[in-house]
Amino acid sequence: MKAKSIFFLIGLTALFFIVCNACTEDSDTTKPEILLTAPAEGDILHIGEDHGVHFDAAFSDNEMLASYKVNIHPNFDGHGHTRATSETVDFEFDKSWTLSGKNATVHHHEIKIPENATPGAYHLMVYCTDAAGNESYVTINVELSHEGGEDHEHDSDTTRPEILLTAPAEGDTLHIGEDHGVHFDAVFSDNETLASYKVHIHPDFDGHTPAGETSETVDFEFDKSWTLSGTSATIHHHEIKIPENATPGTYHLSVYCTDAAGNESSATIHVELSHEEGEEHEHEHEGDTTRPEIFLTAPAAGDTLHIGEDHGVHFDAVFSDNEMLASYKIHIHPDFDGHTPAGETSETVDFEFDKSWTLSGTRAAIHHHEIKIPENTTPGTYHLTIYCTDAAGNESSLTIHVALSHEEGEEHEHEHEHEHE
Repeated sequence: MKAKSIFFLIGLTALFFIVCNACTEDSDTTKPEILLTAPAEGDILHIGEDHGVHFDAAFSDNEMLASYKVNIHPNFDGHGHTRATSETVDFEFDKSWTLSGKNATVHHHEIKIPENATPGAYHLMVYCTDAAGNESYVTINVELSHEGGEDHEHDSDTTRPEILLTAPAEGDTLHIGEDHGVHFDAVFSDNETLASYKVHIHPDFDGHTPAGETSETVDFEFDKSWTLSGTSATIHHHEIKIPENATPGTYHLSVYCTDAAGNESSATIHVELSHEEGEEHEHEHEGDTTRPEIFLTAPAAGDTLHIGEDHGVHFDAVFSDNEMLASYKIHIHPDFDGHTPAGETSETVDFEFDKSWTLSGTRAAIHHHEIKIPENTTPGTYHLTIYCTDAAGNESSLTIHVALSHEEGEEHEHEHEHEHE
């Protein structure tokens, strides 16, 4: 009898966890988010290109991603096409890929457009589904053509990639013999496609014998490359290890970044190698006069923010400091320049937003939708200013102009109906 009671309790407990788990999954009604960076609206995709279409996207979900799909179909709108012949075929593409985790960055060239594809206007749609079955999608218009387009002509790309090195910082002391390794933090970006980055460290003794040099010490040299992909990459690691027998003194630390077209950028700082603790090991902020850095990716200058959007404004930024971040603030206010905006009425109210958030560490990547613009907001041009303060009280700011409108803008194209169904 006792055994039956025990089995009954075990079964009841298992059933309880199954039901609770199902309830948790059912309660997730938040759709995943899609940030499509390539192709972009209006891009020309090259017919017959062996390399394939350059596809770049970032997916995120509050709980768990499941899959994404790319669908391409004609958007001829009932019109004939002068280039269409009996030998061309309307191009159709429909493929799904699996995702996992809360965030995923995807880069590939798997979409190949055959030589016999009919040129013209097409819809390219990206769908993303999370583990709970919620789905989001974005739609852009692209042109299929035998003329070169999109990003396939790297020979014409002369724009160098950008490097934002946040750690180590100029003048940092790197600890010799530290098992954990040097804290390295950087953001790389390019207008087309990143290829690689390299870190090179070498002595800068300027002809002098460093005070700590002995017959047992060896001048430290480091030279290593890593592969990159996509249009942006955020890197964090501790792979640079400085051995116990490294000669103390001043060194150059150079970071190089190369894109797919071969354009190269570099950034060089001076660092001190020492047996004394340094770099991120000391938290005395008294002598810190370096302002934090702000890298804003969304909204962008000139973006249209949608009035009355329940989902809120898509905000994406990276903050960094040489020692310790403390907080950031977003302030939005009208920039009507003394004029009465066209959409102002007795029922509209000029929008004001002012909110601060706490930060910590030397780097923080922020993503949220906390800025909600109410339905009765006065449309027009506004200033959006971001302030960032570090633990020593140093402050930086960044201001952009945005337009508030009842028309769709920014990231709000997610609500278009499935045009191919």
